[in-house]
Amino acid sequence: MNGAETIIAVQSGIPVHLIGRPGTGKTSFVGALGWVTGREVVTVIASIREPSDFAGLPVITKDDNVKFAPPSWATHLAELGKGILFLDELSTAPPAVQAALLRVIFERTVGELKLPDDIWIIAASNPTDTSSGTWTLSAALANRFVHIDWAVDNKLWIEGMIDGGIAQGAAQALWEGAVYDEESGQLVSGSLMDYALPKADMLPMYETARTETPTPVNPLGIKGAGETGTIASTPAVVNAVVDALSGFGIDHIETMPLTPERVWKTVQAAKSKK
Repeated sequence: MNGAETIIAVQSGIPVHLIGRPGTGKTSFVGALGWVTGREVVTVIASIREPSDFAGLPVITKDDNVKFAPPSWATHLAELGKGILFLDELSTAPPAVQAALLRVIFERTVGELKLPDDIWIIAASNPTDTSSGTWTLSAALANRFVHIDWAVDNKLWIEGMIDGGIAQGAAQALWEGAVYDEESGQLVSGSLMDYALPKADMLPMYETARTETPTPVNPLGIKGAGETGTIASTPAVVNAVVDALSGFGIDHIETMPLTPERVWKTVQAAKSKK
């Protein structure tokens, strides 16, 4: 991802144009940036707007003059004082709309309203080869942006999925389990207050490695990676516990999860047999 470059640019007061394929997290990133920095994100879909939505709507005043009234999204940003103006689908905005946008980007002015200096401007587009009905940005507009190629780091995503999968598998081995009352049959672990989901402080740091072997069964050579950690980690953890208890003559444990109570009872049962 190119989030760091985006943050540096907008903090310097420079409008940013994110260019990336659909579904790669451009909008989510802008939303997260607003949440982290305490800024409201005002989204304006450029492709469905008219030139007057950026140049202002002509209004005749009482003295027969004409002024250009700003739209509601601009007045809202001005009232906020700080925020993020997110111009989505910029490259599918018609040339007339792009021409009206030039003053917004260059002079930070909408109609006759000057946007506060603490309004960050971020635009987003899909590459022209992935969208229909796109227009190349005019040189005047394009030159006002810092253009950032929004690339997806698949390896980072895979590492996150594998780490989460290991946590899920270890939790199945050690903690997670549906507990029922022996007399009534009532489920007593029916909420997240009682069901032992894994938490970060319950797990160690672990190192992972991977091999990359494209599959021959589809043209792209791709295959899923989300559950690779889950499949192996459950038996690995159970085997580790059994190995640790081998000194008591224990070579298996019948039931998961291996809670402290269940392990203690298994050890006591093994001792009683000696």
